[in-house]
Amino acid sequence: MASLSLPSLPLSLFSLVLEFTVFSFSQDLRPNRRSLSGKFLMDVALVAKSWYHVVDELVARYHRDTMELTFKFGSRVEVLAVRQQVQLRGRAVRDLRVRMGKSDGSRFVTGVWWWMEDREIPWDALFAHMRGLKRLDLRCMPLESCHVPILLQAAAKYCLQLEMLVLPRKQDMTKTVDCAAVRMMMQVLRGAMERWHLKGRCGGLKQLTVPSREEEDRLRTSTAFINDVIEFCPNVEYLDGYYYATDEMNDVTCEEKWMISLDT
Repeated sequence: MASLSLPSLPLSLFSLVLEFTVFSFSQDLRPNRRSLSGKFLMDVALVAKSWYHVVDELVARYHRDTMELTFKFGSRVEVLAVRQQVQLRGRAVRDLRVRMGKSDGSRFVTGVWWWMEDREIPWDALFAHMRGLKRLDLRCMPLESCHVPILLQAAAKYCLQLEMLVLPRKQDMTKTVDCAAVRMMMQVLRGAMERWHLKGRCGGLKQLTVPSREEEDRLRTSTAFINDVIEFCPNVEYLDGYYYATDEMNDVTCEEKWMISLDT
């Protein structure tokens, strides 16, 4: 019996081999954000033509089911461009990243800019085209933006297959958050969690990352949050995590304290 070469394996099995051998390559949507590991995949692709074709197909699949939406100005032209992109590709997207802020040409800076807060973005129309979404990553959205709760409502309305949700943390760890804005986000999050549990096709979220929450009356708000997770996310596998509490230098910067009642 002739032995099988790696490229002749089914693509799903070949990708598992790459996950084991190629640094930071993963097809799994949780718990961490996927990346292509371009340099290392290129090394694999250069082994032979047959290897190149298989790697090329994996890369094509990644681009097909991953999308990043960027809002810098909220202008009509920008919104129309985003909407066209979603209309063309949204049905195949499983992994969505949304970011809002400004760019100086070399890096993107997340933040609440007044011109964005005044803009109307058709979140309902966007998420209506992405009903197969599995992962929603909002880490590059401004925590206190009025768009976050509206976006969450739209995602809960249309994306009933969602399993993974990553919410933003506050940008300046030395300042107190706008409690009214964060309270609104948490209220909407509760309703979204309930809908994904009762109406969704996965029985609730399996990954929930909420790095920043209300900073007033921590005992009450933390207890309420954990109770909601217990009720609406019974199958949760990842709840927050150390990775999301670190800065670029791997220093712990999150001051979050989960003060909950003993009964909980």
